[in-house]
Amino acid sequence: MRSAPEPCTKPARPNHSRNESDEGYQPVVVQLAPRWRVIVCRDGLQWILQQRLSATETLTRAGWRGRRYFRTRDGLIAACGRALSDIDGAALTALHALPERI
Repeated sequence: MRSAPEPCTKPARPNHSRNESDEGYQPVVVQLAPRWRVIVCRDGLQWILQQRLSATETLTRAGWRGRRYFRTRDGLIAACGRALSDIDGAALTALHALPERI
């Protein structure tokens, strides 16, 4: 007697995007705060400090916007300190673990 065939299901696709302003963009280096994150640009040439803006703030669609762009870890860490008054210890550790230059 033959068993019933397995149901055909598609594997779940991760919500990854190549658009740097999308919520699902990868790679995110570190989430600094609910509205701040650091990503690697899609070409792998620089780190980008991004801020999440609402649709009301942009008059278009909500999403992540690049605020500063960096090739050095020290410049990135300094800018993160200026942008946020208090950075979580784990986030700061992740920033210090980055290579000196991207």
